[in-house]
This record gives sequence, structure tokens and C-alpha cells, in this order.
Amino acid sequence: MNEISSAGTSRHVEPKMMRVLVCLAGRAGEVVTKEEIMAAVWPDTYVTEDVLLRCISELRRVLEDDARKPDYIQTIHGTGYRLIHPVTRIPQARAAETEALEKGMAVPALEVRARPVRRGLIGIVAAAVLTLALVGVYTVPRWFRTASPHRAGHTVLAVLPFDNLSGDPEQEFISDGLTEEMITELSRLDPDRLRVIARSSAMKYKGERKGVDQVGRELKADYVLEGSVRREDGRVRVTAQLVQVSDQTHVWAESFDREISGILALQGEVARLVAGHIRIVLTPGTANRLATVRPVNPDAYVEYLKGRRQWHMMTVAGFRRAGEHYKRAIELDPGYAAAWLGLADSYRMRGSWWGDLQAGDAFPVAKQTLERVMQIDDTIGEAYASLGRIRFVYDWDWAGAEAAFKRAIELAPNSRDAHSPYANFLRCMRRFDEARVRIERCLEIEPLSPLELVEASLLYTELGLPDRAEQALREALELDPESPPVLHLKTQSEARAGRLREAIQHIEEKGATTHPYMVTSSLLAIMYIRNGEEAKARAILKEMTKPGRAPPSEIAVVYRRLGDDAAYLDWLERAVSERDPSVVWLSGASAEVMGPVWDNPRFQAVLRQLNFPGGRTDTR
Repeated sequence: MNEISSAGTSRHVEPKMMRVLVCLAGRAGEVVTKEEIMAAVWPDTYVTEDVLLRCISELRRVLEDDARKPDYIQTIHGTGYRLIHPVTRIPQARAAETEALEKGMAVPALEVRARPVRRGLIGIVAAAVLTLALVGVYTVPRWFRTASPHRAGHTVLAVLPFDNLSGDPEQEFISDGLTEEMITELSRLDPDRLRVIARSSAMKYKGERKGVDQVGRELKADYVLEGSVRREDGRVRVTAQLVQVSDQTHVWAESFDREISGILALQGEVARLVAGHIRIVLTPGTANRLATVRPVNPDAYVEYLKGRRQWHMMTVAGFRRAGEHYKRAIELDPGYAAAWLGLADSYRMRGSWWGDLQAGDAFPVAKQTLERVMQIDDTIGEAYASLGRIRFVYDWDWAGAEAAFKRAIELAPNSRDAHSPYANFLRCMRRFDEARVRIERCLEIEPLSPLELVEASLLYTELGLPDRAEQALREALELDPESPPVLHLKTQSEARAGRLREAIQHIEEKGATTHPYMVTSSLLAIMYIRNGEEAKARAILKEMTKPGRAPPSEIAVVYRRLGDDAAYLDWLERAVSERDPSVVWLSGASAEVMGPVWDNPRFQAVLRQLNFPGGRTDTR
């Protein structure tokens, strides 16, 4: 259950938070050291005190407890914590515990109640999983990706990169684009029975000559779809073959010769044939959609595929060039929804920490473009996911963002682009258990994506699962050590482990070639400050404050590390006024985390403007 009850309503909290609370309740009135709590809640794993601090801070927020005038959890500085409110154990819970212990079982349930106090808080309920911590029985689950990613009854299909048979390397965008389009089409067939490995993981095999059996093992796939494409004089010749991994038999193979204008219909035809050979029964709605695909202007399709190739480079220049290709595609075919969506996503990325535009110059344009997508086709789940991202980081419309993410998953339950941003949103909202469900579902679809592995690592850190966090980071590093998010997380990991010099060296070596001001400068400055090299940090800060070099939120955090609260608040207020996307991560702020600046009226005004769910202002 993991619930805290108040005035007839219950609030769900994370299991680790409840284990901390139960640990304190088990010795109510006594001082419990930090070491004792961490040993009880995170046995056999190493965690820093920061993890415990976050749990205590979140508990105080839920309990509406003031750290300076506590009714519940008292901080014993330099030692630990004490639960100071009276606690009563319910007889039924005690009897259940006794019976379970006599049988050598984990305790099935425990309830701890507190008498009514101010603000109407009535009770604390902790059930099921909490008792494992109380009796000292806790087994860390295996890293989730060691098991088969698909659930019982699901068929997993991997689409390998189609070969370019044109003889012209400049035509690679055609074969890569067709691969991506086939993945998208197949993923929409029957999400309840068919899982299709997403693009990033599939494209890892481009240029590889691995056997189908090896690919199947690595991706946990039941079937592999291979193919080739040749483009000549306005026509495309596509060959596809479906292979069953278990015995490497060719289930089906066929060649198609079409005009480019019929390429979308061809994708639907291949999807329908694949479904038939792997025994996926299409619903009437899906069958009708595949049979009624609109033709596309051939030149618009080519421009669209060129845009996709540029977009996947994940660089500022790539997003800019992708937008230009999408605009040309729209000029040639104004009803081409996919091109409109690509254009929206290009603007959205250019307004993010990856990009070159201020949020106010990017996100409103992206939002307006998405409206056009939905006018053409309101069943594209990825469009709602993109809208959810904008409502999340730019509009600060928390309810609206969640509604959009849920609609995206409803329409595209097999899409990485639907689950991944929702996981990120839920982590920001401090709903870690729900975020875990989403990111693990995402990694079923996209097991070899560094971005999703970084998100998983960050989430496991919040959940107090350092072994899983480290495993996810290692896998991300193996896949793409140059990726900005991977670089960022690796540096932070080194610093948390006390290896500041290694962290600095890592970012000095790698950061110079990867968004030197937008991403890595603030992190390097902070590492210098922590290592006592303030002069170097200030030199970086001077460069960061030049126009267009770094977002205001990044400048603000460096000033805070320097202890300059006035400058921190100046730049934070500027970040809020410019709708800097990074300010949403103030959702985790608390009095203990922020220190004296928490009580500054300017900081509280910022929190009121952000208006986080549950009310994060004045939370001690």
C-alpha cells in the first residue's frame, strides 16, 4: 500500500520513504543514526546520505512537518533523526507479525497510527512491502533487463536496418528512413500482443553482420524482419524477409516495386503481411487504416526522410537542417502530417537544453505546429507526447501535460516516444514508482537507447537502488560515451563517489566537443568549486554569462554553489521569466536541500509561480 492517510484521504509514497518512516517508528522517541537507517533500508548496497536526506525531506512534505518546529521527525544534527510523535501499534498487525515470524515468513502487514495533530493529519498506514525492512529481510531484485523483456503471450519483433542497394551512400537516408517507418507502422498493429523493438536499438545493428540468432538473443526477439531498398527514377524496389529466431527459418519473403508516391501504402502492405505470418489478428479498424493510406508527394517524402536523418543526429545543426527539410516537405504536400510533426519536434528540441533558441522563440511555434498535426490526424500518439513535453517544461501545466502523455500512450502503447517523456515527467513530479513502470516499459521497447538508460539510472538513484543505477550508467557508456546526457551523468557519478579529480578530467576531455557551453560548462564549474578551484569556476562563469552561451538556469546553479544567493536569485528569476525548461526540476526543492535561500521571499515567489502539484512552497 505505502500510504499516508489524512482526513479520510490517502497519499501514496515511495517504498523507500515508507521504510525510513517505519524504521523510525520502530524506535519512536529514540535517536536513530543515519548509519542505522541506511543499513536497515538499503542493506547490502551503498548509498550516500543525500539519498536519505531526500527521503526525509519528502516525508516531511507529505506529513506537512516543519523541520525547524517538527511535530514528527526531529533532526539530531550530526547524528540522525528521531520520531517524536507518539506511535501505537494495532493489535491485529502485531498478531499478524507474530504469526508470520513463527512460520519463518515475511511479515504480511503492519499499521502504525499517530493521534490527531495540527493540520488534521490522522494516521500513517504502512503495508506489505514495509515489513520486509522491519524484519531485516530484503532481497535486491535482479537488474530488470536480464530477464526477457516481453510478457507472457507477447511476440517480439526486431526490424533490422534495411540495406541500401543503390550503390550511392548519399541514398542511405532512404533505407534508414524506411526502416524507421516500418518500425512505426508495425508497432501500431496490436500493442497487446506484439512488441516491436524501437529505432535506436535497431539501428545499432547498421553495418553489423551478426547472425539472426545473435540479434535475437541480444534483443530478446522472436522474429527478425530484414530487407533492402533501391531507389531509381521515382520508384523504389523493396525486398523484405521475415525470419523466426528460434530455428532461423525464413517464414516469408517478398519483393515489391512501387512508385514513391505509394510508399506509405507499401509500408502498410508489408505490415499486414508480417502480421499474418506471425499470427497477429488485425482489428477491423487497423485493417481499414492499412488499406486506406493516402498517397504522398514523392518529393515531399524524400524531404521528410532527409529531415529524419538530420533530426537523429541530435545536434543543433541537425535540428535546424531537419526543420528546413520538413518545411520543404510541407510546401510540397501540405496534408503530410508526419512532416508537420517533424517540424514541431525540431522547434521543440531547439528550445530545449539541446538547442540554440530561447524557449519563447521555439515552444509556442512547436505548439502551434502540433495543432496543425492534429487537424490532419488526431490519432498520432507521438503528437500528443510532444504536446505533453511542451505543457510540462514550458507551460507548467502539470495536469494538461499528464493528460497528453496518457493520451499518447493510449494511442501508441508500443512507442518509446510515448513512454519515455512520461517517465521523465513522473520523476520530476517525485512519483518515482510510477516513473519506474514507464521507464522499464520503455526499455522493453528500446533496450539499447543511451537516453533511456540515463533516465533509468537517475530514477534508480532516487529510489535508492545504486546497483541498478550504476548498471544502467555502464550500459549507457558502452553504447554512446559521447552523448551529452551520458557524459553529464558519468561526471556526477564520479563526483558522488568522491572521485572529483577523475570527474573533472572526464568532463575536460569529453566536454570540449559536446555542447561546450549549453551542457557541460556549469557542471565543470561546479566540479571545480567542489575541488577548491574557485578561480577556474569563475573563469567559466564569465564565459557562460556572455549572450547565447548558456541558459540562465545553468548560470544560476553555479552562483548558488559559489554561495552568492543574490546572483543565484537574479538568474533564477530570469530563467523563470524566459521559461527556461530546466526550472521544472525545482520540484525537488526543500528547506533542507536549499538551505537559507529557501526562506527568501524571492525564492518562494518563484515556487508559487511554478505552482507544483501538492503545493511545494513553504514545505520544510
